[in-house]
Amino acid sequence: MKPPKLPSFFKTQNPKKFNYSPRYLTSDKKRNKNNLKRKINFSSKKTNSTNLKRFSRIIILIIILYLLAYYLLIK
Repeated sequence: MKPPKLPSFFKTQNPKKFNYSPRYLTSDKKRNKNNLKRKINFSSKKTNSTNLKRFSRIIILIIILYLLAYYLLIK
């Protein structure tokens, strides 16, 4: 026996349902996975150099700001 439905200001909707059908065959999926791994390895090598450049810029900015603050506070 279900409880009676009471009117409400906030209506709850049932989640929408859909039918999933795979888009690629398994051989295509394996090939795509291998390509993705290759791209990830390539991009990770690239990001190491950019992180090093970013880190060096931050250190230089900190040193410049420290020297500027030292100069302004002493004089």
